[in-house]
Order: sequence, then structure tokens, then C-alpha cells
Amino acid sequence: MFFDFLSVEFYLIVIISIFNAFLINMCLNRGFVALQLGEYKNKSYFEYFKDTFYQYFGRIVFICALSLCFSIFVCLIFGVLEISLYLTFVSIVAYIYYVLDFIDKDKTREKRTELKFTKRFLRLYVLNLILNFIISYFLLVISVNYIDYLMYGMVCLTLPLSFFVLPLSNLILKPFERLIKLNYKRKAKKKLSSYPNLVKIAITGSYGKTSTKFILKTILSAKYNVCASPSSYNTPMGLTKTILNNLEPYHDIFIAEMGASVKNDIKELCDLVNPSIGIITAVGNSHLKTFKTMENLKKTKFQLVESVQSLNGLMVFNADNETACDFYKMAKCNKLSTSTVNFNTDTFAMDIVMNESGTSFTLYTKKGFCKCSTKLVGRHNIENILLAVSVAIELNLSLKEIQKAIQLLEPIKHRLELKKQDNYYILDDAFNSNAVGAKNALEVLSHFKGKKIVVTPGIVELGDDAFEENLKFAKRVARVADVCIVVNKVNELAFKQGLEDKIKSYYAKNFNNAIYYLREELEKDACVLFENDLPDNFI
Repeated sequence: MFFDFLSVEFYLIVIISIFNAFLINMCLNRGFVALQLGEYKNKSYFEYFKDTFYQYFGRIVFICALSLCFSIFVCLIFGVLEISLYLTFVSIVAYIYYVLDFIDKDKTREKRTELKFTKRFLRLYVLNLILNFIISYFLLVISVNYIDYLMYGMVCLTLPLSFFVLPLSNLILKPFERLIKLNYKRKAKKKLSSYPNLVKIAITGSYGKTSTKFILKTILSAKYNVCASPSSYNTPMGLTKTILNNLEPYHDIFIAEMGASVKNDIKELCDLVNPSIGIITAVGNSHLKTFKTMENLKKTKFQLVESVQSLNGLMVFNADNETACDFYKMAKCNKLSTSTVNFNTDTFAMDIVMNESGTSFTLYTKKGFCKCSTKLVGRHNIENILLAVSVAIELNLSLKEIQKAIQLLEPIKHRLELKKQDNYYILDDAFNSNAVGAKNALEVLSHFKGKKIVVTPGIVELGDDAFEENLKFAKRVARVADVCIVVNKVNELAFKQGLEDKIKSYYAKNFNNAIYYLREELEKDACVLFENDLPDNFI
């Protein structure tokens, strides 16, 4: 019955099953992206779809229902007219049409993250393809033999099932992937140990990690050969890949950005790198949705301090952040503090002046002081510079070398990047957002003289704190800006309450819609702040 190689139906079912498996994988583009964004954790996958359950999964169920109705209708017609049942395969025509239409529309949707065609993705793709082929084949065989009013239309049921097949595929591959990961990590640790004179620096915090990393790399490069993890590579596999592919024998320093979304993430990264110098940028309520409590978040971030302590290394803390300040007091190792407001710290800045062309300030260190200027804007960028300078001083860079490097710093893409476009300014802070970063961005915006426009979805991934934090953010926007364009509905209620009609406001359903409103408001010397960008699961 299941493998009748002499039957025409067998080959027809195989062809339909193969075609359907590929269709399903194409439909699950968002699912694959969700797993990649969530580091291939099934929990992240289901959370990803939670916010778009009716918009996405609901459409899939609707397609399935319509296709089944068409299938039943076709099968009944063929049955009544006693036409050959082989022809009932046309009952899946509607299904194929609806699915292809769904795929086509999904390709044109607004999205921020594209699939990365890694080896792990390809393994998952192939296994998911095989499982969906098997399910399609057996459902079709059963329906063709026992359910006359469905026949080939039974294939429609595989689409909603596929949302559970994908995490199942991921689960099956997990032990295999763990072995691959352990092998790569072993190779990376072995490579690091072969460079005994390499200075290893780790940077963590709720925000400011990537900016501080690039600033530190630029400054240290004035004297040393520096290897730093590219972009926002801050996961175990991201750092492993950097070590294996980018680190060379001539490098003097390795800078590792360390991210965390759940408990003990930092410990895993420290066990890989074993840093002798650590930097805590700032600790806030980012990723509280996954950490659940601030206590979990703080304990995880403090794991960097514990690791550096065990090696009798050096820790540098941003004293402008309350939690980082607490960490400084708790640390039992060589330690330094930096500040833009507390002049009793080891490294601090005074006379900070911001304008449309950048920021100037006076830098005070153990080696003396000097006047500095940078293209970077925002007080938080000065905080990041001070952290980098503290490490540079400990690694014997001169004030002159540091001063010149600070002047050469380039704005980091999407991190309060100031750009002049036609006759107006853009403050691009779209990479991500947090309460402190948003506050700093608004402070920079306040220095511009023309019309001030804020385009934002608010701050996301804050768990239970989301409404309160966005309410505060909206009130700050109302004090600084002339116009606010709120993107998506995720924080719409908080902004409506926070703005209180004090400034002109728009509520856009997506980013493209927001640009339409923005064009209506642009004028000469206006400044547009793009604050935060929504992850794909909110779109």
C-alpha cells in the first residue's frame, strides 16, 4: 500500500510530496530567521511567532481551510460523475496557488533580517525538507486509500503542521550541532593558547558593547596589531568563528564583545576566551524579556568580573551607570572607573560640548590631560571613549597617540550616526535602543536648531517594564521634538499617553508608512532621529 512501485499513484504522490516539501520550506522563511536570531533555540522560535500569531500563522490556517474545502468539492464532483479518481490531484491546485501567493507576498513584506546561508542552516533546511516529504507522502497515501472525499487535498494539512515540524527538526539536530560546536570551540581554545603573549580584552554590558569595541580597536591600533570580533559578533560561535578565521600570529591584542540573553551566557564566553582585561559598559534592563529578572541579568554580567578576578587581571567600569558602579565596589581585582560627571574617577571628561559636527571635551587621565574632539555625538559615546582610553593608558599608549586616535574615530553605523542629507540632518540610532541610549539620543537632538522629528517604534524586549519605560520615553520626546512618528502598534498605547497631544504625532503601521509621513514634515535644517529598529518578530 505505502510502496506500490508499479502504481501510477505512487509516483504521483512522490512528486507531489517533493514539491510540497520545497513549498513548505519556502513558506517557513520567517521560521528559519527566528531560529537564527534566537541562536537556534526553540523557545525563541515560539516567542518570535507569538506577537504575529494571527497575522502569520492565522493566514496559514486560513489557506489550509480554503484548500481543504476546494479539495472536498472537487473530490465529491469527481465521485458523483464517476470520473477517474486519478484526476482528483487537481484538488491541490487551489492549495498551490494560495501557497505561492503567500510566498510572493511574504517576500515583499518589510523585514530587517535576511537569512544567513550557513552550514548549520543548510543542515536544518535539508532535514526539515526530508521530514516534510515523509509527512506529505504518508498523509497522501492514507487519504488516497481511505478518504475518498479528500484524496490529494490531504496535503493541505502539512502546512500548519510544518510550524511544529521545524522545531522538531531543530531538536533532532541539537545533539549533532552540540558536538560540532564543541569541536569548533576546542579548536578555538587551542589556537588562543598557542599565543601566550596575546592580550585578551572582553567587553560586556546591556548596551554600548559594539561601539566601545570599535573605539577601543581604533585607539589601540595606534600602537598595536589588533583583532576584534566584527560587527555584533558576541555569541560563542561568533567569537569562535572570529578566533579561527580572523586571529593571526602577528596580532598583539584580541578584543571580544560578549553578549548575553540568558543566565550564564557570559561564563560560557569567558571560559572560551579567558580575558585578562574586562570592560563593563553599562547594565540596564535590556533583554529583560529573556532574563526574566534584573537579578539574573546582573549575575550574568558580573561573570566577566569573576573571570578576570580569577586571572588577577584588570577591570574597567563606567561609573556613570549605577549597576556598573556597584560592580566596581564588589570587584576584588585591579580596577579602574571612568565618568563624564564624577571627577574623582581614574579617567574622566570635562567641558563636553556637542554640536552638528561632533563633540569636544577635555580628557583627564593618570598621565595628564588634553583637549579632544571627535565626530561622534552623544554623551554615551564619550562614556565609551573613556572606557577605551583607560585600557589604552594601561597598555602604555601616550596621550598624544590617544588624542589623535580619538580625532580619527568614525561614526559607527546605526549607532547615533550623524549624517547630512540634502538640506536636513539624520541622527541614525536605529540599531537597537534602551532607556539610557534613547535619552542620550534626545539630548543630542535638542542641540539642533531646526524642526526636530523622531521616528521610532519605542523600546522593545523589556518584558513587564515595556509600558512604563516607553511612557517615560514618550514624555521625553514631547519635551524635545516637534513631531513624533510612532512605527507599529507594539508601543502605540504608551506613546499616546506619553505624548498627550503636546506635539504633532503620527501612528504608522510599518516603516514604509512612516517614511510617507516623514516626507510631509521635512523642511530645511530639520533633524530626523531614527531611534531603534523593530526586530522581525514585531513586523
